[in-house]
Order: sequence, then structure tokens, then C-alpha cells
Amino acid sequence: MSTPRVALVTGATSGLGLALSGALADAGLAVALTGRSRQDAEAAAEALRQRGHQDVAGFALDVTDPLSVSRAVTETRRRFGTVDALVNNAAVAADPRATASTVSLEVFEATLAVNTTGPLRVAQEVLPLMREAGAGRIVNIVSHMASLGAMTTPTSPAYTVSKTALLAVTRKLAAELEADGTGITVNAVSPGQVDTRMSYRPGAQSPQQAAETMLWLLLEEQVPTGGFFHGREPLPW
Repeated sequence: MSTPRVALVTGATSGLGLALSGALADAGLAVALTGRSRQDAEAAAEALRQRGHQDVAGFALDVTDPLSVSRAVTETRRRFGTVDALVNNAAVAADPRATASTVSLEVFEATLAVNTTGPLRVAQEVLPLMREAGAGRIVNIVSHMASLGAMTTPTSPAYTVSKTALLAVTRKLAAELEADGTGITVNAVSPGQVDTRMSYRPGAQSPQQAAETMLWLLLEEQVPTGGFFHGREPLPW
């Protein structure tokens, strides 16, 4: 299986998404950095260009908006020719103190729209390009909290359920694409506790450190599919 040459990263304007984009550019990939604001996405791309990476571009992409997703993928293809790797990083965490009995259903549904439906929407948009190429990598960023065995606290129900559902999406996509012999891998990865604005407490690692631990799923010649990892270690579902 060939390693990818063009990556599209959602939620790439700051934190882990920006760190992943930089690490991919450092590895020689062309990178489409996307975010809800085109201005922020272009600013993030410019920051990488200032580091010497010229094959980077910033595009607006709202994972809840089908037209926005389609436009961003079209722009990426026009600029770089294809999409070989997709990192579904865009996410929200809006209910850190809520419980299942108290969480606003509007917040619950909005969280699922971004954290579960959004990644599937972007994957469906890029999969025709990957199928055409006969290879591809999809990595869905989740959380240790997504593991059913880790659900020992009552808080963050919307975020937790949305990420657990994304694990199920990962498995279903991986099974389909493997059965079809597409050469496309789909995996979920938890970065662990990272010091970003979404963190509920100061993290033990920087976004750059977290990014390094998940690059293997995007860059190595042979990788598994349908897995749930932290670093290179499998996590319980």
C-alpha cells in the first residue's frame, strides 16, 4: 500500500488539528487545512508556509454543511489533484458538567451533528477519490472516553456518546472498504489528554507531542484497519 501524498485535515486552524497538519507537511505531504472560517484556515496555512511548506492551502469547511464539505473537497482536488488521507479532527465538547438526565437535547443533537455525522459526511465526500486511486487513509480522532468500558463517570454525555458512535462509524466503514478490496484503511485514535482549548483540564502533552503518536496510521506503508488506538497500542472498545 502506498503512503499518502495529499492530506485533508478538518478542525485544523488550532490545537491538535494544526499540529497534525504541520507534522504531515514536515513529512512531505501536501496539506489542505480546513476550518469553519476561511480566514482562519488561510491564516493557519500561511503559518505553515512561513515554516517553508509551500504545498499547503486553507479552505472553509463546516462539517455540518453538505455544500461546505463538497466545496472544500472540490477545492482540495483542484489545488492538489486528489485526497489520499483524511483526518477527521473537527469536534465540539459543550457539556462537561451535564449528565444524561440534564443535558440539553439541543446540545446533544448539535454535538452528534459535529462529532459523528460530520466525520461520516466528509468521509463520504472523499471516498470516491480514494476509490479511484485504489488506496487511502481515514483517521477519526476520538477519545479514551469513547470506550464503553471507560464510561464510569456521569458527565459529558453528549461528547462521550458522539465519540462512541464515531467508533461504530469507524468499524462499519472499515469493514465495508476492506470487504470491497479498496485498499482504504479506516481507524480511530485517541490522542489522550492534550493541552488544547477543548481540554477540561491542563494536558500532560502538547498538541505536537500528541500528533507524533498518531502519524503512523497515516504514513507507514502497512497499517491495520478498523482499529482503535492510543499511540500504537490498541484500546478496548
